[in-house]
Parts: sequence; C-alpha cells; structure tokens
Amino acid sequence: MQYPDNIEKINLRKSERIKIFLPGRLRVGEDIYIGAIVDLSKDGCLFTMEPGEIVPDQEGILQVDLPGGDTLEKLPCGVKNVWMESGKTNVGLVFDNTDDEEYFKIRSFYNVCAERLF
Repeated sequence: MQYPDNIEKINLRKSERIKIFLPGRLRVGEDIYIGAIVDLSKDGCLFTMEPGEIVPDQEGILQVDLPGGDTLEKLPCGVKNVWMESGKTNVGLVFDNTDDEEYFKIRSFYNVCAERLF
C-alpha cells in the first residue's frame, strides 16, 4: 500500500466557524429547549442542550441575547442534523434568511467576530 507524499486539506464550508458560547433558547413546535450556541458560521450554528426530542427537517425559532445589547427574538432556522455527545444533544441549525432583520443581527455579529479572529 502506498500513501501520497502530500495531503491537502480542503474546506468545503461556505464560511469559517467561530467557537463561541452564547446561551439561548430553541423553540421547536411547542417545546422550548435551553442551551447555547457553541459554534457559529454565517449561515448556521451548532446549538447544544440537554437531551431532547428534536429530529432533522423540523423548523425552529432561535432566541439569543448577543453581546453588545442586540437580542435575537425570533430567528427562524431549520434543523439540519442532530446527534448525542457526552450526554448532550447537539443540533445543527441553518438560519432562514427570510426574516431580514433577525438574520442581519446574527450575520453582523458573525462579521464583527470574524474580523477580529481571521
């Protein structure tokens, strides 16, 4: 068996991910889950919470207090994937950018963070 001389890392993501901790709430149907955003990109995030009954393709509403005083009250999002890790439920969310005002807030926050980190 032969191995290549060089290995190239290719990033397939549309934007860099930012490791972060933003406490928040995720409403899916009538259920509200308390947790935190632990990973943020331009188009979505990773929300971690106590075990819950969430499955891919559900619609949700994300509520988060952003540093600096802005609050996301009703950011529409879709559940992309769900997995358990270390006793927590991890939920991959993709932001629905049809609510321009809420989407603008999270996108602006991401851009400020990215400018300082990358």
